[in-house]
Amino acid sequence: MAKYRSPAGMIVRGWTVALDPAPEQAAVFRRDCGARRFAYNWAVAQIKRSFEAGRETGDYDRDVWSGWALRNGGTRSKATLPRGGRNAPRRRTQAGSPGR
Repeated sequence: MAKYRSPAGMIVRGWTVALDPAPEQAAVFRRDCGARRFAYNWAVAQIKRSFEAGRETGDYDRDVWSGWALRNGGTRSKATLPRGGRNAPRRRTQAGSPGR
């Protein structure tokens, strides 16, 4: 991969931040990243499915391209997912403390 070179006269600044979470925080990070990856992959699959159907029929579903429609569709699809286990939603009891 070629190294990035900034244009003449421009200054580029960047930071690298290392996360050093506690074991409990690391578990939450993994769970949250997995949920985000699942949601992203679900949205990409919806868009691909709509695009392929449009290619076959010539009728494209404009609703699938809006972020609002994807968000609503994702919320509706949650009802079909199994609940429980380590990915179950966490209840909050008071001021952000995890519920039991």
